[in-house]
Amino acid sequence: AAAGAVLLYNFLNIKTDPAIDGAFAPYELKGIAYYHTANPNSYVEVSQEEWDRKFEAIACHESQVDGATAHLYRLYFEMKAREYGAAIGRERAEAFKVLPPQMLHCAVDAVRF
Repeated sequence: AAAGAVLLYNFLNIKTDPAIDGAFAPYELKGIAYYHTANPNSYVEVSQEEWDRKFEAIACHESQVDGATAHLYRLYFEMKAREYGAAIGRERAEAFKVLPPQMLHCAVDAVRF
């Protein structure tokens, strides 16, 4: 849904209500970042405190993630975070695929960016 919104953002040929169109003030949309992607191109260092808070937040979703699953998630994501951290010379990082809006439609080479 987010990618679709980015793709259509600032598409000025779409007209709605004149009052809404008149109030529209576009800004430069630089892109979209996909998390947990097979081909990341951007890495962000994550501190121990941020890492711990992330998993505290996940644990709050008890109806979706039981304790055993949360533990497995933490092990897996810890492994990935250390792998990504090594890519930027840090202890741990999270990885994203960041693409400009122009690369979201008919961009077979987007995987290379």
